[in-house]
Amino acid sequence: MVVWTDKIYFSENIKEKKRGKIRNKIENGKGPGDIFVVTSPTNPKTLFDIIPAKELFKRFYENDTVKIVGVAKGKDEACELVRRMVEELYAKTGGFDPGEYFF
Repeated sequence: MVVWTDKIYFSENIKEKKRGKIRNKIENGKGPGDIFVVTSPTNPKTLFDIIPAKELFKRFYENDTVKIVGVAKGKDEACELVRRMVEELYAKTGGFDPGEYFF
């Protein structure tokens, strides 16, 4: 199951007017091929997962709750988005616990 966090981060190349459309596609099980999402980690030793949006609908995720905190166009932009998020996390909390800050 896909859950959206209260604050969603978008990469710079996703225009404001496209954000709702992308979100609707993901919610309806039609993850755009060039869109990657930043989610809660499946491994507790990592901060986030970066996965293609279309992967959210595979059997691997059907019994898990995946919390989406970021959306990016392409993997490179997703990595840059995570960098920005981690910098913000450290600046605001002085630590690296995304669970309390993002989720």
